[in-house]
Amino acid sequence: MTREQRDPSHYIRQYLEAKGWTQAQLAESMKRPLREISEIVAGHRDITPEIASGLARAFDTTQAYWMNQQIYADLMQAAADD
Repeated sequence: MTREQRDPSHYIRQYLEAKGWTQAQLAESMKRPLREISEIVAGHRDITPEIASGLARAFDTTQAYWMNQQIYADLMQAAADD
């Protein structure tokens, strides 16, 4: 598994593609600034509980799914840093 595939942004891009949504549409759905969504999708901003809630609503998943993606990415990064 590549670093990109461990990153939550990888899964967000998959969900966007499956829905046929743009980042702007996701931002509108989540009522978040486009810049924030762009940073998340680019992998430059972590998933917070608030963002996880918005993603869960937008993509009909759970908040835990998105938080687990972030935790896994953080653990893999910590292991790579060792």
